[in-house]
Amino acid sequence: MASITTINATDSLASSRIVLNANFASLNTDVTDVISLLDVDNETLTITGAAQAGTLSIVGGGSNRFVVNASDVVSSLPHTMEDELVLEAGMRNSVISGATDMPTAYVATTYILDSTAPNLSGTNTVANGAAGQEVTFIADGGAITLDAVNIAGPTAVEINDNGTLTMRFHNNFWYIISHVNCTVSF
Repeated sequence: MASITTINATDSLASSRIVLNANFASLNTDVTDVISLLDVDNETLTITGAAQAGTLSIVGGGSNRFVVNASDVVSSLPHTMEDELVLEAGMRNSVISGATDMPTAYVATTYILDSTAPNLSGTNTVANGAAGQEVTFIADGGAITLDAVNIAGPTAVEINDNGTLTMRFHNNFWYIISHVNCTVSF
């Protein structure tokens, strides 16, 4: 940090030139240090040490994309891990409870399907997913019958009351990973 010498009102300008020059030299040194870290033209900041802040917020397109504060980290972007992921605590999946329709796009990993809902009576189509996506269906209140056309292997799938069916999507088909209290016919 620049060490600035104060010029008093009683000092003459001529005798203060050395102090003024030293002050400008000190400021110039600090500005040069900042310029070595901050590239204004390319809008980049290069730090080799630690950055400390109460909140870090990365904004794109007018909304927060990545926010870190004292209580959590919230990311609104898909993540690509190119190395292993280590979780040192629990993991929670998203749940939609009391669903009265089969989803047409999967915004959660678990759907508790209300089998008493009129839209879930009969045979239900399982919509396509994204490559590698995993989804779990849980039947609540009775059996849910699924159309097996988008499920690789079986000819019929029924999730009985309180049964669970977990599938993963690949190459335009869902593949059954696990099923409990289900009737799956091959």
